[in-house]
Amino acid sequence: MTIQNKITFVFVFLLIMTLFNNSCIASNNMENEQLYSIDKLKAFFEKDDKLSFEESCLSFPDCSLRTIQDDEVIYTTAYSVYNVAEGGRYYVFWYNENETNNLIKLQSYYIKHLTSADRLATINHQSTIDDVLQIDPSACVVMYSTYSASYSLADDGNVYVVIYHHKEADHVNYVSSIGVCNSNECALCYILREDYP
Repeated sequence: MTIQNKITFVFVFLLIMTLFNNSCIASNNMENEQLYSIDKLKAFFEKDDKLSFEESCLSFPDCSLRTIQDDEVIYTTAYSVYNVAEGGRYYVFWYNENETNNLIKLQSYYIKHLTSADRLATINHQSTIDDVLQIDPSACVVMYSTYSASYSLADDGNVYVVIYHHKEADHVNYVSSIGVCNSNECALCYILREDYP
């Protein structure tokens, strides 16, 4: 083997090693964008009201944790974001237990896509909860003691709340009101735009 051939061999070897290392780095970056099944996320996060953030990291290590900085916030101090294999993102809101650094789950939401604010504007008092869910299948429905509500993250950057009243005569929940939430009304208001689905 001549010196020229040895130099060419070393150069080709180094080039191959560089390409291999770059592909490994790219592969590792893809792993940082891990997608989780919505069924696994819901099964894990909805089973335990006293779940800690540390426990969640053992099962779902690839997430982003955002701290919420707002003097009006009483409980919620952070949220984590998980990429969902079926599309969208899963958000878990955490509160600081007893002024310690131990974050405990407050609530969670799955949002597959942003809802059209224009379509939400078509909701009126004759609309039912089923009509709203046709417009926004990802709406987060919450049952309170005297009423129910749904929350929708819209493409205009607002969170819309729809309040329902139950009509006993036909066992249907009709829309009482619709409006834009304030940050102290719904945790979804704290989601940064960069974390939208």
